[in-house]
Amino acid sequence: MDNKQFWMEQAAHKGISAVNFDINMHALENAAILPFIPSTGTILDIGCGNGMTTHFLAESRPDTIFVGMDYIPGMIAAANNLPHLNNLSFVVGDAIKLDGREQYDVIISKRLLINIKGYDNKQEVVNRIERLLKPEGIYLMVENFIEPLMRINTIRQELNMDGIGVHDFNEYLTEDCIINMSENNELYFTKEIDFGSMYYFISRVFNAHISKILDYNSDINKLATIISLTHPEIIKGLCPEKLIVYKKYIDVDISTANMWQL
Repeated sequence: MDNKQFWMEQAAHKGISAVNFDINMHALENAAILPFIPSTGTILDIGCGNGMTTHFLAESRPDTIFVGMDYIPGMIAAANNLPHLNNLSFVVGDAIKLDGREQYDVIISKRLLINIKGYDNKQEVVNRIERLLKPEGIYLMVENFIEPLMRINTIRQELNMDGIGVHDFNEYLTEDCIINMSENNELYFTKEIDFGSMYYFISRVFNAHISKILDYNSDINKLATIISLTHPEIIKGLCPEKLIVYKKYIDVDISTANMWQL
């Protein structure tokens, strides 16, 4: 099954399961993203799926204008079935064909680049995203990285557990991509937020080992979510998914830009 066929079939599902099998990780993603969404301005969510994250953000920031975009028409149809919000619209569009005619204060993408094969193609999408940003706009990139997955699988293997695999149509990023992705454009890396390592360790190692049953919504996983929201610093480097924050600067000294904080 290829990438597009998989997501076309997923569009038939309802709720979070259509875009994220783990409702707790979805909640952690939203909690990580929300502080970077301004109270006014324009936001583009590329690869929004069935729109549940975009809808949550738009409901949380009623004076900010949101556009959710996905290349699967069925996902956009599902998004348009969500309760109507005056500050939110959804459109069908392909990240690879972004033309830069509109500009936004913030652009969000969640697990977009892992669905694009080849580093050069990923880089081209990031370059197109940069051109869609206003000067000093923010790009919030939620992506999966291979090194944390390898670390968690090493722990699982010590406990005689199978490693966690990656879909054939997915291609995880390497951690050196975080800086490399901003070398050929006006984006500058500002923050890396590891929001899920505590939860990922408890759910994918501790709970998975003692329960032997995959249940994302178990009480232990719910507790792990609470701990992750309140004390995310306890465990680091074990969650493949993290939030990378870039800011667009024009005509600045690259040697100092990456040191700036938002």
